[in-house]
Amino acid sequence: MAIETYTQAGTPSEPGKAGELVCLQPFPCQPIGFWPLSGYGTAEAVEAAAVRYQQVYFSHYPDVWCT
Repeated sequence: MAIETYTQAGTPSEPGKAGELVCLQPFPCQPIGFWPLSGYGTAEAVEAAAVRYQQVYFSHYPDVWCT
């Protein structure tokens, strides 16, 4: 896995310094979304789930998976 620790400013932490663990590349067991996924709910519910997924995992550091 391509992982790193980030500071609150969104830059890589210095070696030996605390930081937030982030994943820089997709990984095999990464969730692809929140339920309901496309084809399993109304369009509004699917869109709301997609928005929540982005907010939870990608809002703190843009384009970087963080939980």
